[in-house]
Amino acid sequence: MTALCEFVGCLADAGPKYSPDERPYIERFFGTIASRLSARLPGYTGLNPSDLRRALANARGNLRLYVSIDELDELIEYAIANYNGTPHSGLNNVTPLEAMEYFVRRKQTLLTWLAQYHRRSLCLMQSARRCRVCAYLDQGVRPRINLHTARYTNSVLAWSAHLIGQEVLVYLNANDLRSVRAFLPDGTELGELDVQGLWRMIPHNLKLRREICRQMRIRRRRG
Repeated sequence: MTALCEFVGCLADAGPKYSPDERPYIERFFGTIASRLSARLPGYTGLNPSDLRRALANARGNLRLYVSIDELDELIEYAIANYNGTPHSGLNNVTPLEAMEYFVRRKQTLLTWLAQYHRRSLCLMQSARRCRVCAYLDQGVRPRINLHTARYTNSVLAWSAHLIGQEVLVYLNANDLRSVRAFLPDGTELGELDVQGLWRMIPHNLKLRREICRQMRIRRRRG
């Protein structure tokens, strides 16, 4: 929460308890997401122990009915996009995106945009991964780190032989693993480390990389 407020430049305001009318827009959004998404997922606990939806959402031990974290991310993204593209009675039956376009283009309402530097730094809100710098200088292999079966380095790290054996803090972009940001434990930034080999060809996330590696292991076993 602290990192988010620092990056975006906002304040956390929970609002008064039991007073949804004080924040009607966000409360309406929460209610829509709850009714159209969370209440329909397996394992939904309902509003109280006697809520009928609680019994209907009981998967009864069938693990195939449960939703994975990746699937939940996709469902949430779709639910938000659908919400922003659905007409609202409180907006004179236009969508939130149409209402925003009206205020921006016709009313010249200014929007607060997140600076490009902060957009590239959103990964810093994650927990850092610790990776050890390794190298084989006698074989001509310069310093680099290994992360998720791939090697990462840049010009700064490649010429930093004194870092061999030390740990660096690595922050990765979950949607594109072609580069990560690395820092020394004291906060000194090493910059962006680029992935080596064919992994740099196209953008890919961790899920896709793991699936590719799994298929490669299967092919090796068959061979």
